[in-house]
Amino acid sequence: MSRDNDRRRRGVFTLQRARLLVDLLEHGPSSIEALAHRAGAHQNTVREHLGRLHDAGFVVRSVVGSGRPGRPRVAYRLVDATVDGPLVDERQAASAIAVAEAFDRTSTRRGAPDGPWWAAERALVVDHLERHGFEPVEDAVEVVVRCPLTDSWPRVGPAVCAAHVQVLDGVVASVPEDRGAPVPPRIVYRPHTEPGVCRLRLSRPR
Repeated sequence: MSRDNDRRRRGVFTLQRARLLVDLLEHGPSSIEALAHRAGAHQNTVREHLGRLHDAGFVVRSVVGSGRPGRPRVAYRLVDATVDGPLVDERQAASAIAVAEAFDRTSTRRGAPDGPWWAAERALVVDHLERHGFEPVEDAVEVVVRCPLTDSWPRVGPAVCAAHVQVLDGVVASVPEDRGAPVPPRIVYRPHTEPGVCRLRLSRPR
């Protein structure tokens, strides 16, 4: 596979960006300066990575008043579905949901444990995974994904999966109320059940 094809398959997921997600999961909202200091990286490099993560909907940024004259400080944090609202564009969501519902009308998956209620939520999760290089494959119970960070995963560990699941919770919350389940499901994941392979499913809320 060429380097360009590999970059497209990987999407925004690189080791450096995964480490930033883990950092934000562990430390909460942080400035570029703080992130760069903890990462031992140049601020411009961190700014570029954060820009890609922001554009892809993994992080949000907000202005933090410093109480001093000059340019205001900007802080970054992981997305949070409870405060950030829908993370998926309405047209994109409608397209993914329509495909899933058409498939479910003729699929044996309608009797699957996740149930027909969750077709819309599952559709957005799978669409998100496809766009970011995870090569999702669905069966009746789980979505099996291939991690773009297989070689680097031992260096970031399950914390990066936990950060990604927080993003996926936001994706699930993007389903319009009239198309989704009365109570949104939660994401249950099993990271690296075998090298490079993770499994996730939608489950009833606790």
